Amino acid sequence: MSLLKHLLGRLKKNKKGATAMEYVLIITLICVACTAAFRNVGGGYQRIYNNLAKYL
Repeated sequence: MSLLKHLLGRLKKNKKGATAMEYVLIITLICVACTAAFRNVGGGYQRIYNNLAKYL
């Protein structure tokens, strides 16, 4: 755990590290949004296939 704190401390002091952290946060938010979207789309397809299975 102290290694992680040490690395984060170094990133805070370094301007390039701050930029890298911003990119990581942006990518994380994009991944969370994509995951939520995929779950919603997947649920919609599941309902469609279940309805089709009833008629086949």
